[in-house]
Amino acid sequence: MFDEETGDRLFRNSESSGRFHSDWCSMIYPRLVLARNLLSPDGVLFVSIDDNEASQLKKILDEIFSASNFIGQITVVANPRGRDYGGIARMHDYILAYRKSDALEMNLIADGSNEFPFQDNWGGFELRELRNRNIRFNKENRRNLWYPFYINTANADENGLHEIELEPREGWLELYP
Repeated sequence: MFDEETGDRLFRNSESSGRFHSDWCSMIYPRLVLARNLLSPDGVLFVSIDDNEASQLKKILDEIFSASNFIGQITVVANPRGRDYGGIARMHDYILAYRKSDALEMNLIADGSNEFPFQDNWGGFELRELRNRNIRFNKENRRNLWYPFYINTANADENGLHEIELEPREGWLELYP
């Protein structure tokens, strides 16, 4: 509620209030109804929220927009190191996406760099490094992370790649990570 003359809030919605959650729901509901009414038929609403009311917001948006118009929930890394609130470090915020109606046409953005440069009998693939990126784990304290690969350097496939095995083979190169 607001003072009609000054526009100032008449009360504060503090977490110590027994109606904190209810007051928040009562505040957000009419705003979301208005947002839906202002959207064009092919419009989309993205709402950012933290853990505190995310589940309640989803229920409210399902009611206002219909659960069938829920597009998805996007997880955003808000703080990679986390914020410690009572023993659990919070790292993520969320974005809930809803469309107003079926009139929305979502198109994928073509990403030419997302093509697989190599092909084999099972389809496309790309090469990735196989290495331990965590320096706390090494051959001294994690022996199970330190083992050889055996590579057949005499035989390359159409991609220029060589056969690899975990067991030793006569004439194959032994390679450690």
